[in-house]
Amino acid sequence: MADRVDKAISPSTGKIYHTAIRYGGVTQACLDAVAKSKGKLMAQVIADEYGTEISKTLIPVFFTVGRRPLPQCR
Repeated sequence: MADRVDKAISPSTGKIYHTAIRYGGVTQACLDAVAKSKGKLMAQVIADEYGTEISKTLIPVFFTVGRRPLPQCR
């Protein structure tokens, strides 16, 4: 399904949809729908798809939002 979304062409512009729509919107909604239909977390659906398992320990993730970190992210 994600592959179909990734290659979809906008009828109004004749171009592929913006990356934010393809990856941040539609594919996330599809993943969420599959997870809910199976009664699983989205991470569990991805783990099943790739034949792996979810880590049992927390994994630190670094991220930024814009140019300056938000006060609650420091």
